[in-house]
Formats: sequence, C-alpha cells, structure tokens
Amino acid sequence: MDITSSQDPVALPPGLALPTAAGSSTQSADSGGDSVIGRQAGNDESVYQPFPVEVLPTAVRNIVVEGAAALGCDEAMIALPALVACGGAIGASRLIRLKSTWLEPATLWGVLIAESGGLKTPGMAIAVQPLKDAEAECWREFDLAVKDHERKVNDASEIDGAKGKVPPPVCRRVLISDATLAALAPLLSANPRGLTLVMDEIAGWFSSFNRFDKGGEFDVSQWLSVFNGEGIIVDRKTAAGPIRVARASVSIVGGIQPGVFTRVVGQKYRDNGMAARLLKVWPLRRPKRWTVAEVSPEVLAKYREAVQRLLSLLPVEDADGKASPRVVELTPGATEVFSKFVDRHGEETETLTGHLAAEWSKLEAYAARIALVFHCMSDAPDGAVTERTMNAAIELVEWFKHESKRIYSKLDAAEDEERLRTIVEFIRQKGGRISARELQNGRRSVKSALEAEAILKQLYQRGYGVFQVDTHDGGPGRPVETFILDESNAS
Repeated sequence: MDITSSQDPVALPPGLALPTAAGSSTQSADSGGDSVIGRQAGNDESVYQPFPVEVLPTAVRNIVVEGAAALGCDEAMIALPALVACGGAIGASRLIRLKSTWLEPATLWGVLIAESGGLKTPGMAIAVQPLKDAEAECWREFDLAVKDHERKVNDASEIDGAKGKVPPPVCRRVLISDATLAALAPLLSANPRGLTLVMDEIAGWFSSFNRFDKGGEFDVSQWLSVFNGEGIIVDRKTAAGPIRVARASVSIVGGIQPGVFTRVVGQKYRDNGMAARLLKVWPLRRPKRWTVAEVSPEVLAKYREAVQRLLSLLPVEDADGKASPRVVELTPGATEVFSKFVDRHGEETETLTGHLAAEWSKLEAYAARIALVFHCMSDAPDGAVTERTMNAAIELVEWFKHESKRIYSKLDAAEDEERLRTIVEFIRQKGGRISARELQNGRRSVKSALEAEAILKQLYQRGYGVFQVDTHDGGPGRPVETFILDESNAS
C-alpha cells in the first residue's frame, strides 16, 4: 500500500495522506484540539464544505481525487461509496473496542443525494469496482465447483447409486442488489463474513420494508439489528424453516434524488432512526464539462489491492471453534482523543432536537467505525488504533455533521415551500381570500388558529399576498383579518 513519504513534514499512520491543497484549513490527522471543519461548519451551515480527502487512506484518496476529476463530479460522490465499500470488505472480520462492553463493527451505510444526471451511479461504479471484481471471481469459482460437483455425483451414482448424497457447492458472495430480508437472510447465512448492498436507487431499499410486512415495522427492526452487527432471525413459509444469522454484517450505499428522499424517507423513517443511520452527501451540482482526465491504471490497481486486502482479513476462532471477529483495541492516546470527542459531541447533542439529535447519536459511533476502516487499511491492521487514526476519523465525522445540518436545512426548506404551495392552491380554490379560522377549519394539517395565523403571515412575508381587515363597515362584531392572494406572485 502507498504510504506517506518520509520527506513529509508530519508523520501520519501508514496509509493516511497529508493535505495537498495549499492553505488548507483542515487539521492534519495527528493534531489535537477541536476540529477546524467543525468550527467552520458552525459559522454558516448553508455553505457546502469540500470533502476532506486529505484524511483518507492513500489508496482511497487517490481513487477519489482522480475519479472525481475524470467524471467531473464532487469528490464526495466517490469518497462515500468508497468508504462503504471498504467497510463492507472488512465485514464481520473485525470489531473495534471502545470500552469493555462497547464494540463497533465496520458497517457503514451511506446515501448520495443528487438530481438526475448528478453522477451518482458513475461515482458508485468507480468506488465499488473492486467488489464487483471480487464478486465476479466468486461466480467463476462457483461455476468450477458446480462442474466438479456434477462429476462427483455421477461418480458416486455409478458406484453405489448414491446420487444426491454429495453436498452441492455454495456460492461465496461479496456484493448484492436485492434489498429484501427474505433474499438477504440465506445469503448472510452462507456468507457470515458479510455483504455489501449497492443500489442505484436506494428508494427501493425503503420500499422493501413494506413488501412482505405491512407497515414495515418488523423489517425495520431487523435492519436496525443488522446495523448494530447483531443476530437476526427470518421466518420462511417453507418446510426449510427459519434462518438464523448469528452476526449480520451488511454495508449499504445507494443514490436518491432530493424530492424522492423527502417523499420516501419522510417523517416515519426519521422518527424510527433509519434515516439517522445513513451517512449523507449532497454536493453542489456542477455543469457537465468535457475532460481528458482519466483514472490511471496504477491508482486503480492500488485501490483494488487495498480492497482485496480487506476482503482477505480473517476472523478468529472462539472457544467453540466458530469464526468470531478479531477485536481491535485503542492505544491510550486514541482512547483519550475519542473520549474528548464524545464529551464535545455530547454537549452538541444536548442542543439539538428531533432528527438532528438522532443523527448525532449515530455519528458518535461512526467516528469509531470509520477509525476501524482507516486502521484496517494501514500496514498494521492487527495492531491497536492510534491517536492519529482516531483524529482522522473524527475529522471526517465533523464534516458529516456539517453536511447533515446543511442537507436537513435544504430538505426542510423544500418541504416548507411545498406545504405553502399546497396552502396557496387551497386559498385559490376558496376564491383567493381566507381568514386564519377558515384555514384551520378547512385543512386537517393545520392544528390551531395560531398555526393558521403563522402560515398566513409566512405567505405574506414571501409576497404571496396581503392582509385586509374587515371592520364590517363600523358595524358590530370584531374586525376580521383576511388574507388576499396576489395571483401575480402566487402562480
């Protein structure tokens, strides 16, 4: 694996790269203190921060930088699926221990948010190509095993009529695209080391929750167990009976359009925590430009070799002789860095509510998971996680924290705008004028007169109309404030 040159002024752990941009405001992985990205993000949450490629392991950083240049996309569109691919390649072979009873797997879930034509699929294709290569090799091995099995069956049948007693081969898998638990369970049972689910449209994953389970609550609970690296049991309506997976490991990445994300994910999956478990990127859209840039064969080969090494990491045997993840410990320095992060992060979480609070609770664990991925890509994957590696992972989580705030701010604004458009159409159907009480009585979603007044005030502030006070020509009765739609601005 490429490592940092000895001429670099700061020594990083093997496989971690230094910043290359002059004047970069991002901290190096081995510096202490608060994250610079975190401080910048707090200044303006609406501004997109460039993805901190400098903290990535060298093989990943190079494929991200060259791949983004070749596609003409933001580096985050390749970086996130590359991280997921690496976490999926590690699978259930490793756990990172933070405390005696707090262990985290390398499982990563991510989503690329972009409009159609935003290069979600090409970005993922570059990132997961090593897994596709490994999957193709699995099928080649399986084809050979099938032919060998047929020969053995024929030989056994000729000897003693024992046709069918020779166990059939099982295809080893790395990559899957079917998101249903019914399809996943037997695959995990046959591949306990873990799998990576890659979907061009991750909306299909959310839709799968309701395919066999009305309401999707059982499927969601099972997937939450998968995220935690716990066991799952899937009952089948066949004589074969239920399937039990002792330690489920599935990393997930997919793309989705902003409007689809809002509609599919919605409040339900924000409330139950599914959305919070997804690392999210929504880069700024770039106009398509012709470029002669390409990913060099050397960079592709180094990245493929790095992922292949992760796929070859072996678990250990437990007391019963069964495969069990090798537990990776922290150095004292890494423990101190992580403990300070948890304290700072906890203070931030106390200031948040709703889906951001849920998001923050998962990002805490993601610092450890990303540190495990970085560590496994070093030259000493069976050693202890260093302070520098933990700093690099935390720096990346600080970026995801800012990105989550920015994304939810954009999504909330879009949802708010859509709601106002619905209200405008309702007012138009009522003749173009309405009072707060009429709005409350006519829309079930408006729960109180105060909420109705706030909505009409918001429409006024955005130029959708004006208020008119009806004094009943001086007659009896309280004056009534009516909102009058301005069709020139409301269309």
